[in-house]
Amino acid sequence: MNASSGKSAVFALCAVGLLVASALCAADSLAVFKFTVDGEAYEAPAIPIGTTGELLIPARAAAEFFDARLGWNEELGACSLDVHGTRVVIFNRKNKALINGYELFIPHAGMLKDEAMFVPLGFLAETVGAKLHRVAGDKVVIETERFKPRRNADPVALTVVVDGREYTPTKYRCLPTCDQLRIAATELAMMFQGEVTWDPDLGAAILVIDNRRLAFFAHRKFGMVDGEPFELSRPPLPSQGNLLIPLDSLCEMLGRPLVQDGTWHFTVSSPM
Repeated sequence: MNASSGKSAVFALCAVGLLVASALCAADSLAVFKFTVDGEAYEAPAIPIGTTGELLIPARAAAEFFDARLGWNEELGACSLDVHGTRVVIFNRKNKALINGYELFIPHAGMLKDEAMFVPLGFLAETVGAKLHRVAGDKVVIETERFKPRRNADPVALTVVVDGREYTPTKYRCLPTCDQLRIAATELAMMFQGEVTWDPDLGAAILVIDNRRLAFFAHRKFGMVDGEPFELSRPPLPSQGNLLIPLDSLCEMLGRPLVQDGTWHFTVSSPM
């Protein structure tokens, strides 16, 4: 990526995007976001999609971020980005995309407004093998070429390997590229061969793993390890009678190395 030319292009897009902000409906509120891409700083307009962590950004900004060749077909209303052997096609207001010609459903469609095509950044990052870190409400760090890119539309699933045993959690929450991953307490107990109980008075899930007693409190930034306070990366969240616990904090409490070695793949090693 040419940092200097990239900055000027994205700054220009930012100005254009702000001009069309009044044309967007309230649900599509546009704001200026700050991006750090492989250490280089940029700004671009973006449309946050609820609490999913997904952002719609101008296709030209996405092309700059991922060093992609950008294409547009007016008749089809289709935007294409070619990134190191992966061709992604996103259609205007259609919940379908193509990866190297293979069709798949995407939860958030692209959107054409006043000659600017906005595309889902999270979906693109997951497809081309980049990693997103949402470091603040309007700040995103992007690591390009972090993982292997997708070459087709085959189904993907979150996988966590603990002590050589592979698990596929079903109750979890995360932002795009599995950033800020939280997993249900009951599933964590199973994955780590531990036990879990619920204390209704404290509003806490108590997990016993590796002979350590861990306490996680709903909506609280601090948990406890054997009775000692421990600051978490983010608060646990209640969900359908369970508690979603940040995986990185649990591993840190246990002294277990955690590595994300694929977009949807994590490996947890034995205690250090």
